[in-house]
Amino acid sequence: MLKCKICNASSLKVLSTREATHKRPTMHYLQCPVCSVCFADPYTPAEVKTALGETFQYQVSPHDLKRLQRKITRLRKPINKFLLQILKGYSFYSIRFEHIYKILLSPLQVCLFKNIIPFIGTGRLLDVGCNIGLSMEILQSIGWQTQGVEPRIRWFELAKGRNLKVQHGTLDTVSFPDKHFDAILFIQVFEHIWNPIETLERAKKILVDNGRIFIEVPNQRCLSFYLFRELFYDYPDHCHCYSPRSLSLLCKKVGLMIKEIRIKSSSGQFIYFLKKKCDKLPNPWKDFLSAIICAKLFKLCFIQPLCFLLETLRFGDVMRVEIAKE
Repeated sequence: MLKCKICNASSLKVLSTREATHKRPTMHYLQCPVCSVCFADPYTPAEVKTALGETFQYQVSPHDLKRLQRKITRLRKPINKFLLQILKGYSFYSIRFEHIYKILLSPLQVCLFKNIIPFIGTGRLLDVGCNIGLSMEILQSIGWQTQGVEPRIRWFELAKGRNLKVQHGTLDTVSFPDKHFDAILFIQVFEHIWNPIETLERAKKILVDNGRIFIEVPNQRCLSFYLFRELFYDYPDHCHCYSPRSLSLLCKKVGLMIKEIRIKSSSGQFIYFLKKKCDKLPNPWKDFLSAIICAKLFKLCFIQPLCFLLETLRFGDVMRVEIAKE
């Protein structure tokens, strides 16, 4: 009998079924009623490799590069370096009475550098599923010693071409010394991993004792999950869909503990889901509603306030988690 990988519960609920094709058997998307994790069955490493899209062609766009350079330039400004040192523990300047500045400026953490991780230890960082390495370049610019792992051969080659320290493979197939990294990132990656327990155990092994693991995944406990269902599942590409509870139980199972959970809401993703829903409607409703959804006024007056409310209620569609060893 099939059981939940996290809590071993056996009474699983079928949320969705995808019919068999000549390439793949019938797939079911299941949810555990105990820990709420969702996962696809069957899901084998061979299917994962197919889902990763080894033949997927990707080019670095000039827009991506300009945005990257703007972000690096902004982070290198003296005022932002000062704030990063006070709020996030970086070491750019010799500052007297640093603890006083930290007390005075700590409220700014709510709105500043929300996506920049705090500096930890000696600054050794591993980016798992690093894509073409844009995040690695940003973190390098503020003092991190970065390494990356990328399973897609094309993206690995692009990252290597940018003179980044990247290995081709997964965390299971590459070799690193024990207790080597101060921080390990899984940014929009962990939901693609078919063996989460083994992966976290491996990450724990190569993490220093006071290090941190940062995971960013879609949040199953969100409005989009209930409104858009199959669009939100995105399987077979996504192997699992986590809630704060299921991720907490998973960490506990491998001897890790969650230090902080931050919920975000993405207006762009919500609009994307709405557009996909509209594409299934007949004309003229399809064109009429698509025009409304694409209007800037609709985003400004409806989508952004809705996302702000969902984020405030911790019901947003993205979950960012900071994890430490027990």
